[in-house]
Amino acid sequence: MLSQFVFDSVALEGNPFTFPEVQTVLDGVTVGGHKLEDQEQVLNQRDAHVLLIELVRAGTFTINESIAIALNARVAKGEALKIGNFRDGGVGVAGTSYTPPPHERLGELFQAGSVYLNSIRSPLERAYVASAWIPFNQFFYDGNKRTGRLLMNGVLLSNGLDGLSIPAKGQRDYNETCLALYDTRNATPLFRHMLAWHKKIGLKFENDQIQLPGNSSPLPPNQGITPPIRNR
Repeated sequence: MLSQFVFDSVALEGNPFTFPEVQTVLDGVTVGGHKLEDQEQVLNQRDAHVLLIELVRAGTFTINESIAIALNARVAKGEALKIGNFRDGGVGVAGTSYTPPPHERLGELFQAGSVYLNSIRSPLERAYVASAWIPFNQFFYDGNKRTGRLLMNGVLLSNGLDGLSIPAKGQRDYNETCLALYDTRNATPLFRHMLAWHKKIGLKFENDQIQLPGNSSPLPPNQGITPPIRNR
């Protein structure tokens, strides 16, 4: 299971390692014919998942600043300009005109967002919003989507739900809906894909029904969020 999650995650980043090669690397064997940074990305993703699993098993996982930073530090090691804290400079998002919040506001945005997220009753809703909230605000110099998905799975696993790994074959849909999110602030298309992938792995819902409104935003209430999903 760990190999699959690691493979899917790095594949979404364009990493050329195949699934068997990822398994080999996780077994401690070096695979030839690849750039060192690609192998390091695989190992970093493993380390981040191991930390997440440890937190969940210990019952200490929650969405807070220290956990988000710790997960990102493992994910983005060797890739990001700086790790171990929120970014301290401006960034852009390739492929979109969206401008992320200034770095001076990241602390207050994380505090407001984490309070809101932890108040969401539905763990599935909380998980999906967390996955979009981190990259939307670009809290870190790199690894934002990966960090968001780790937080998502932390919420899911802590609540006895199946973790979600976006399949490599879903890369195009995932990337397109993520890009659209930045300009439209509408997370519903992204959440619909996530819900479909979740159902494919057998996740069961109350009454087997979830309603998605037409325009869901990854922002907390004071910034115009519409809750993305509701269990019925």
